[in-house]
Amino acid sequence: MSNSNIIKELQEKGAHFAYSKSKRHPSAASYILGRKDSKEIFDLEKTLEKMDEAKKLIKETLEAKKDVLFVGTKNEAKAAVKKVAESLSMPYVNIRFVGGTITNFPEIKKRLSRLLDLEAKFAAGNLEGYTKKEKLQLERELNKLNEKFGGIKKMSSLPALLVVVDPKHEEIAVKEAKDKGIKVVAIANNDCNYDELDLAIPANDSSKDAIEYILDYITKN
Repeated sequence: MSNSNIIKELQEKGAHFAYSKSKRHPSAASYILGRKDSKEIFDLEKTLEKMDEAKKLIKETLEAKKDVLFVGTKNEAKAAVKKVAESLSMPYVNIRFVGGTITNFPEIKKRLSRLLDLEAKFAAGNLEGYTKKEKLQLERELNKLNEKFGGIKKMSSLPALLVVVDPKHEEIAVKEAKDKGIKVVAIANNDCNYDELDLAIPANDSSKDAIEYILDYITKN
């Protein structure tokens, strides 16, 4: 598909809509093409350039057999984040990013081991010796662990790359990744600080269609 067609599709998905100038972070200024009514408009040619850079970086990371962690917990991002991560067999967080997931991974890993252990027991029906009440308690524990850590339960080590939707919303995840020297790629609106990111994809990070389109593009070979 030609660049002009991709840009047209991005526009159809609403990827070009940014917030008003009053909300814009100075670091996003060079990606603004103009203004429509009260909203600023992203230069989608520059957006596509960053999408191609992100696509290359993700491909290189996956080819090196390293993990890419996808994070997007806002309503508009949840489904798309889960879809692309599962398509790549990569870890993801789309409900709530638990503080310490990256910076205190050894402790988190214990929770993941417990989750996998409980899943194995229930799958094998290996619950002899437990009372009905105890089984119910274990089931509740399993459900809570799955809700918190289900998307990362097979993550055995820290990821090499973090892909985020709306770094302002996911500031804890971004900060933890930076603390550990993990590169951060983000779909980011003009209210975000692009200087905190290794690679910012300037786009409407509150459009469900735009998020899905961009994530699909940067993760497809």
